[in-house]
This record gives sequence, C-alpha cells and structure tokens, in this order.
Amino acid sequence: MFKVNKQLAASLGVVTLAGTVGMVALAPTANAAEVDYTSHCVNQIVKDLVIPDGNLKIDVSVTPVKARYDVGEEVSVTWAWKAYPKAPPEIPVVGKVDKDSTLPKGVLTLGGAATGDVPVEGQRINPETGPGQELKLTDMTGKVKLTQAGDVTLTPGLYSTFTKAFGFDAETKCNPVTAVAPALTLKVGAADKPVLNGPTAAVEPGAEVALTGSKFAPGDVTATLDGDAAGIAASTLTVNASGNLTGNVKLADNVANGAHTLAVSDSAGGSGQAQITVRKKDVPTQPGDLTQKVDGTITAGSLSISQAASGIQLSEVGVSADDQTMTGKLNTVTVKDLRGGSAGWTLTGSVTDFTSDAGGTIPADNFTWKPKAAKADEKSKGAPVAGSEGTIGSGATLASVPQTATGTGGSFAADADIDLKVPAYQSAGDYSATLTLSIS
Repeated sequence: MFKVNKQLAASLGVVTLAGTVGMVALAPTANAAEVDYTSHCVNQIVKDLVIPDGNLKIDVSVTPVKARYDVGEEVSVTWAWKAYPKAPPEIPVVGKVDKDSTLPKGVLTLGGAATGDVPVEGQRINPETGPGQELKLTDMTGKVKLTQAGDVTLTPGLYSTFTKAFGFDAETKCNPVTAVAPALTLKVGAADKPVLNGPTAAVEPGAEVALTGSKFAPGDVTATLDGDAAGIAASTLTVNASGNLTGNVKLADNVANGAHTLAVSDSAGGSGQAQITVRKKDVPTQPGDLTQKVDGTITAGSLSISQAASGIQLSEVGVSADDQTMTGKLNTVTVKDLRGGSAGWTLTGSVTDFTSDAGGTIPADNFTWKPKAAKADEKSKGAPVAGSEGTIGSGATLASVPQTATGTGGSFAADADIDLKVPAYQSAGDYSATLTLSIS
C-alpha cells in the first residue's frame, strides 16, 4: 500500500509542474517591455522530484493605458502568457493533465517609488494535455492602487500552479534564479511642466516664430494658438532625447492683433505655454490722408493664492475598538489670476503623516478630502473645476481652471470637506500634520 501511495504522490507532482516547464514567448505591449528569466520549480508533494529549470518570457500590462497616472488611482494588472509551457515528457500513472485541472497564481513585485507585492491569479481552465504537449494556461490578473508619486515598476516574481488529481490540489512553486528586470514602468503623479520660450517683440500674422523649450517628452509635438490648431499654419518643432525643444511655427495669416497664448503639447500630455503679441503692419494711406496711431498697454499681473486661516481643528474622538473618523473643513483658499492670458491653472495639495509627541503615527493615506471650487468674483473668466474626492497623499488636485481660447482670469475660491480615518486602538495624543498647497 505504501508503494502505491508513493507512486500516486509522484504522479501528482508531475501533473502540477506542467505549467512550469519549457519556454514562454511573449510580445511587448505598448506600455510594457518583455522580460525573460530562468525559474526553478519545486513540487510541494514530492520535494526531490527532478524538474528542469524553465526559461520564461513574461509580458505585463495594465488597464487603463495612460502616459501618467494619478496618485490614488487603481489599475488592473495582467501577467500574460503568449505562448504556453509544455507538459513533462513522462507523466506516470495518469499519463495526462486532465481538462480544467490547473490553476496559475503569481506575484508581481512593486519597485521604484513603491514597495510591496501585487497578487495575480488565473482561472482553472485548460484543455486535456498529453506528455510533451503545450499546456494552455490562462493569463493571470490582479489590481493595485498607486499610492506614491514617481516611477513605479512591476516585476514578475514567484508563481505556482495548482493541479487537481485524485482529490488533491497539489502545488508546484517556481522562483526566479536569475535577475529579473522590471517588465513595466508607470509614471505616477504630476510631471515637471514643460517650459516654452517665445519672442518678446511683436510679430506679424503669417510670420515665422522661433521657439525654444525644455522638459518636453521626446517625440512629436503639437502647436496651437489660443487652444486652436487653425492658428498655426506650419511647424518645424522637434524635441531631442534630453527634452529640449527647438524650431519654428508659422502663424496663420488671419491672426488678429493683440496678445495670444502659444502652446506646445508633447506625446506624454505635457504642455508648455508662451505669451506672444501679434501686430499687423500699418496700411499705406491715400495721399492727403492724415493718420494717428493710438497705442495702449495692459500690464500682466501674477498668479497668486491666499488662505482664510492657517490652522484646521478636526473633530475629537476617543480611543476605541473600532475605526473612527475625524472630520473638518479646509480653510478657504482664494486664487487670483491677473496674468491676462488663457493658460489656466491647477491648485494641488500634499500632506505628511500625522504624528503625536508620544510617538503615535497615522498614515497620510488615511487623510481624504472632497474638494469644492467656485468663482469668488462672477466677472471672472474660466470655469473652475473641483478635484477628485479621495486621498491626498503626496499629490492631489484641489481645483483647476482649464485653458480656454477666450482667456482666463479673475478670483476663484476653493475649499474641501476633510476626513481623517483613525484606526482602532490608536494611541492617545494631539496629532498634527502639514498640508501644503501649491499652484501652477
């Protein structure tokens, strides 16, 4: 009887390693780089079962696909097999891998600006597979919330297959034995804003305008005048690998006299802006006519913020066995835009961890807000937009006014309802954090 059990265990071990032997070939997606590495597998029922190391190639992707992600955003992650591993050349006792018997599970490791693991799991769906044949496993998926700003990497790590046979769900565990490069890098949080430099002297309609800039994403760029591509007749703008922009744009012949906003957008969604003045040539007069040219100048002001007060007192709670919430209200922030252009603005906030003198800590991610935005002066130009409700962390938008072709400016008010989640049995004390508000 002992001999039969040993043979049964060996057959289970071979079945469960069917998802770990052989080479998997994958093609990269638009936002991922295919990685390959060697993986060593150990059957958890028969530890001394010889399993050849597998040379794997893995493709990792996320949805939605974006050039940049917001702090606090949740994305779906996929570990994809584009070609499939082969079952072992010999499968004792059972002689095959049964249909719908094998479930893959894995882990993607976060790196760069974030730490931790992202569990991914497939489905127990596979065709009946004989020795040496491809075992068609399902791709594995999971979810991750992006909590830190910066470059966040995803790297394939440990994975296992679980195979049902003879009433057992036997695991074969596979670990990398060679270095694994990140398969995907996500950019999280606000990027450095591109800088665009234009001429200070007035230019004519239809003129070639020389531009320079920095901090642009390498690749194609698009130029607009007051938010309209029709204002630009032609462009020779290029961005080098260092993000420096050079070249000319040709203005349309029908551009009107006055101040205009020239904007250049890059492939990563960034945009640099410069103010230019357009002035037509004087039209020759008929003999005997007298003309007087009348000029006037409106001097541009600044973009500034102020606040009603600098301190916020949250509602008090006591130590409890349950999670609790402190509530409060952000002091009103007033934005004054006296630049006289159409660039718009964005007001963002970031917060530190809450700490007490006694050493207690409440993470910054427990602090959330529900932003509000409105015109403080009804004569203001532009439509204020409140930021998204959620965590603030290292960067979140409180309010903004988008760029418009008709211009922006005036006085705007922003505030928010704020909550601090207090964990159960949090140590008593007076807790403080610093909320920083910035405008760009």
